[in-house]
Amino acid sequence: MAQYDLTSKMVPYLDRHLVYPLLEFLSLKEIYPEEDILQAKYDLLSKTNMIDTAAELFKQIHHVEEAPTEFTDKRKNVIDTLEGLQSEAGKVLEVIENPDVISALRQDKLQNLQFLRENTTLLLKWSLLFINSVNTNSTVVSMELPLICFTISEFCLLTLR
Repeated sequence: MAQYDLTSKMVPYLDRHLVYPLLEFLSLKEIYPEEDILQAKYDLLSKTNMIDTAAELFKQIHHVEEAPTEFTDKRKNVIDTLEGLQSEAGKVLEVIENPDVISALRQDKLQNLQFLRENTTLLLKWSLLFINSVNTNSTVVSMELPLICFTISEFCLLTLR
């Protein structure tokens, strides 16, 4: 049955978080030895922020009761980062979750922009890092933009650039 499995051909083209369910499926089908599947899961998750799951897999692979302290340190860093990001996104969430704002928003983007300009003071501060490849000097440029003037897809495109 393993000769017909295409997982190894598909995995290089998938996001790590999409590979995990495939590995779960393979472990249920028992096509490969369980140790190999556990090691593949651990290798996959050790590069993500899914620290608790990676620690559990480590304990299963090595047959130990406690995971090394590096997992505890890594977990603390992930939680600190999460809390920092949540506090930074707090103002945006307040506007988005406000029922008055939600009820006032319409399909028309220009009308939404006008409403948000009049009723919120939310600005997004963009910090752009320009790197000169010739002499490796870098310059940081900051600007403030009204956050809600972008649609979600436009915002995602801007943050990915």
